[in-house]
Amino acid sequence: MGGYAAGETFSVMWAVIGAIVTLGAAFFLGWRFHVAEEKKKREELPPEIRGVFDRMLGVERDASGRVVSDPNGVFSGGKGSDDRRSSGR
Repeated sequence: MGGYAAGETFSVMWAVIGAIVTLGAAFFLGWRFHVAEEKKKREELPPEIRGVFDRMLGVERDASGRVVSDPNGVFSGGKGSDDRRSSGR
């Protein structure tokens, strides 16, 4: 657009090149942020936070971290929560 104001000709080639560079940078940054977010999701929770969630859900774990008791069916795929399903809600 600035070329029109100065009386110069507008080059479509440079507009296309500018659009390609801009879109390339946007896609590259989006990909980088996506990879970083996926990596953050896969990280294990610290033991303190895991303990808070386990106490809230009533889950008991042994010393190695395996689930011993799961009254709400959180880790057993819903087993133990049959009473909620059959209550008619």
